[in-house]
Amino acid sequence: MDREVRSQFDEVWAILERTAQRGEQAEARFNRRMDAAERRMDRADKEIEATRKLVVAGMKIVMRNSADIKSLGKRMDAFLRSAGNGHNGGNGRGPRRSR
Repeated sequence: MDREVRSQFDEVWAILERTAQRGEQAEARFNRRMDAAERRMDRADKEIEATRKLVVAGMKIVMRNSADIKSLGKRMDAFLRSAGNGHNGGNGRGPRRSR
């Protein structure tokens, strides 16, 4: 090869090597960013799962409380009916009992 061709070949070869280095560096940066993104997504998935479990537990508590309130309401209605709506069967204007 003559010198001029060899010089141009060396320049092109150097450009190719720099391009390959930059490509490797870019790939390494990309891989680091992807790893960080995967860690963030994993953490978000765990947080979502924890939130889902809290919601499920809360729904169970609400359902249990709803059943308890319903039962309490029935018991309270029965008590009030048995007490004559709080007047012991009277209207509250009858003779007072002495104590």
